[in-house]
Amino acid sequence: MGCPVLWSSVFKFRYGGGEVFLGPGSFRKHFANRVKGYQRVLVVTSRSAARVSGALGDVEKTLRELGVYYTVYSSVKPNPDTSVANEVAELARAERAEAVVGVGGGSVIDVAKTASIIAKSGLRAEDLLFKRVQVAEILPLIIVNLTHGTGS
Repeated sequence: MGCPVLWSSVFKFRYGGGEVFLGPGSFRKHFANRVKGYQRVLVVTSRSAARVSGALGDVEKTLRELGVYYTVYSSVKPNPDTSVANEVAELARAERAEAVVGVGGGSVIDVAKTASIIAKSGLRAEDLLFKRVQVAEILPLIIVNLTHGTGS
């Protein structure tokens, strides 16, 4: 029995200020276009899921082919606390990252999103939890989603 048409389709839609691509071949078709132009990026992932799935290897290969310098932070654990986002943001600043690439599921995506906000703003993750703040600028964020849980 063949694959239903739905699963062979590629989808693109806008959500807020971002674009979402999904479906077979989406990574190969769109990732390079999203990262070219950056000279330095921070890749955020967990200890093993992105590597085991092959997604991290695909990301690294593309970054190398484009001549983009990158640093990998691979210590995101399930249900991370604010200290992890603060640590990732500090690394992004130290590495002079121009964008954040998250490769993983919900916890990785949450850390990457938060770090992209606080790396540029100078805030801490706790500020986003406990204060009402306006952020003028964030680091661009590119997500390679490995799972589709409730928050992803």
